[in-house]
Amino acid sequence: MFTDPSRFPSRPVPSRRGSPRAVSLALLAATATLALVMTAACGGEAQQGSAGGQASGASAAAETTTGTASVGALAGAASAATAVAPVASGAAVTIEAYLDPSDPAGKMYLAETMPKIAQRYSGQVATNVHALPRPQLQESIQIAEALFCAGEQGKYDSFLDKIIASQELPSEEWVKKTGTAAGVDPAALQECIGKGTGRELVKKAFAAAQEARIRALPTFIVAGERIESMWATEVALNTLDRLLGRESEIEPIKLTVVYDPACQSCKDEDFLAEIQRNVYPKLDAKRLASDSMEGASLLKQAGITALPAFLFDPAIESVSSFAGIRPMFEKRPQGLYITPAQYPGPITLAATPSIELAVNRGSAEAPVVVTEFSDFLCPHCKHFAETIAPGLMEKFVDTGKVRFQFFPFPLGDNRVVYSQAALCVGKLKSDAFWGYHDALFANQERLDRNVAIELAEKAGLARPAFEQCLEDKGLTEQIKTTKNKIADEQFVTSTPTLYVNRLRVKGIHSVDELARYIDEQAPRGGK
Repeated sequence: MFTDPSRFPSRPVPSRRGSPRAVSLALLAATATLALVMTAACGGEAQQGSAGGQASGASAAAETTTGTASVGALAGAASAATAVAPVASGAAVTIEAYLDPSDPAGKMYLAETMPKIAQRYSGQVATNVHALPRPQLQESIQIAEALFCAGEQGKYDSFLDKIIASQELPSEEWVKKTGTAAGVDPAALQECIGKGTGRELVKKAFAAAQEARIRALPTFIVAGERIESMWATEVALNTLDRLLGRESEIEPIKLTVVYDPACQSCKDEDFLAEIQRNVYPKLDAKRLASDSMEGASLLKQAGITALPAFLFDPAIESVSSFAGIRPMFEKRPQGLYITPAQYPGPITLAATPSIELAVNRGSAEAPVVVTEFSDFLCPHCKHFAETIAPGLMEKFVDTGKVRFQFFPFPLGDNRVVYSQAALCVGKLKSDAFWGYHDALFANQERLDRNVAIELAEKAGLARPAFEQCLEDKGLTEQIKTTKNKIADEQFVTSTPTLYVNRLRVKGIHSVDELARYIDEQAPRGGK
């Protein structure tokens, strides 16, 4: 029973959880994890959001002999050591699970992974679950308040069960219905929430997590090791087998990687390691160079145009967390193919992108072409335009080393007007384009159609001609068609996305970083 507001809610593995429950994993945190956070970018319509919440810190220790951990005990243990104290049961391994029970990853751990741990390692492994909301989501906080208030009535476990099973978005009615189903007194529950008691308990839980230096949800401290992906069943079982000195029962999944031997930046090892850490721990990878007979034949058969290419054995579909990463894959006769649009690292195409509507700057004879796909309402695009592009122009474009190709890639139909406005300026007064480009970004926070017209007039364009171009439905459709073609052929789903010749790069933070890719793509003996 959770009655002391200075206590942090936790509970050991319940033996009554014998079978996994069905849980919708469409927003599984693996999708966000596998993105590798390699890029600062604005997402397109098809982009998924992050499923994991954020707290603060780096490693945790907890006093678990009573089944709960106080704020003071957590803070003291965290400052003294990183090892997790053994539980009173004498279990060989203790798992401290910090998670949001309303999050798909948290639900998966509670409903599927934790029962399998209890079944496979009976008496050897103990789990203490520390329920926390994701601080950026009001719905998550609302659920946590209700959960903690249910704990005040001794109904913490039963209310938690209802959270795990629920697929509904929380509301006041949901709290009442769920509380009643869990055996909670609805009037007392609403009083606890209304008086702010639940919110205070949430604050104390956050304070304890911060003292324990927990940075993200879910996070698991397993025998002193910090592991963020223990919610995935195969990762959890493989980790525990290792810690307990048992032979792993996890079978390797085969995949084929076709790589571009000419690309120095196309390192796929980190991506595969990320899959092993967060999705499935054992992969049996066969590597083929794209210029080998077998590699070239496989690419042709599978219709693959970008490298590196990953083709997984269909056995990957049986992995517990596959539902969360399903959008990354396409089915091909040769296997499950990770689409280049979903792959976060550098990729190479057969040729440098050539965009009919793009605006170019620099020498047509330059040996390197840098292509930017940008959205005028994207904050990261504004950052690139104002802090990186000027150095790119000065060091490379104006010196004839690089031709810069720019296409305004609207992330939504409501943004097409700004792409069209820029292209109209380029069409009607080409020497005003780059100044207008800069002005759109400079006025990003107040940008609307009237501001776009106002800025065009300041750039010296006649309003009637500009507005006529802005209303040109043919140009509007051409922009949309070009954008869709770029998404399909150049695998652009977020902005800014850059190509250096045929190499796609993301997450560029400085001119020096971009310069390394330019130097890599420059012909030998010339830069």
